[in-house]
Amino acid sequence: MTTFEGSIKILDNVTFKTVWHNTNKERKPEFHATIATIDVDHVLGLMVTGGDLGKILLIDPFGMGLLQAKKGHNDSPIVSIFIYRQQQQIIAVTEDRTVLIMNAFTMEKIQVIRDHDSTLHSERYTGAEFDMESGKLWTSCY
Repeated sequence: MTTFEGSIKILDNVTFKTVWHNTNKERKPEFHATIATIDVDHVLGLMVTGGDLGKILLIDPFGMGLLQAKKGHNDSPIVSIFIYRQQQQIIAVTEDRTVLIMNAFTMEKIQVIRDHDSTLHSERYTGAEFDMESGKLWTSCY
């Protein structure tokens, strides 16, 4: 569960008591951001979050620690974020019609895909869905 203040809580699935809580105090202030999207991959042992101002956080869900924090693209809010296990990549979709593909462990950018031709669509992405089986990404706009 995430909150508008950018904190993350992990709850027990039976008692719904807080098992772990991150209040952002161990992060540098410049990386504090509201979390809008989150994905977890227990096989790779990674949790990734994205939010306003294009901030992306890589977290160890087992050790409950922050691994890395990076800026996405042009301060544009992250509307969806996914861990692509087969390729060991993070796929981040930003509101300004940009898709970032990064290495899941180093967070180095592999590719930046810009879809800025909004003549047929709106200027902003509002969400996305990723099918890990086929490796296909669908985006939505308003």
